[in-house]
Amino acid sequence: AIRRGTGAEPVAVAADPSIDEASPTLSPDGRYLAYVAFDDRIGRSQVWVRPFPDVQAGAWLVAGAGGGAGSPRWSSDGSELFYAEGRTVMSARIGYDEGFELLETRPLFMLDETFVDPLNTNYGVSPDGERFLMPLFDAPNELVLVEGFHEELRRRAPR
Repeated sequence: AIRRGTGAEPVAVAADPSIDEASPTLSPDGRYLAYVAFDDRIGRSQVWVRPFPDVQAGAWLVAGAGGGAGSPRWSSDGSELFYAEGRTVMSARIGYDEGFELLETRPLFMLDETFVDPLNTNYGVSPDGERFLMPLFDAPNELVLVEGFHEELRRRAPR
């Protein structure tokens, strides 16, 4: 739920009260809200985007239709929404020509350990989108910095 100011009544993001909402993050221009919705009835988490502040004006499923997804984080220019599907960090390329449009999703890299809690976003992305900083749950005092994944991806999967 979103509360628009002190003392204001909360407005539900998801229309169904049985859905837990977590990890809200606003797009850099402040026009869109990405978040995780967990529905106990289907037993999985999904990443959704809604317009902001009028969250009831639309909804787009970005990830999690076939399995759990979470931990959304916008790129600094809003052209990508990063998220996790299990141990795989994904990128959703976003277009805005006619409002919000999901153009493409693709895997970026996979970690050996589960690094995120799908209901919490506990990693950072550099402004150029080239590096990720994230904790590993199995090694709480260790940070992993992933650099140059675009180059590696282009090398391994040329178009």
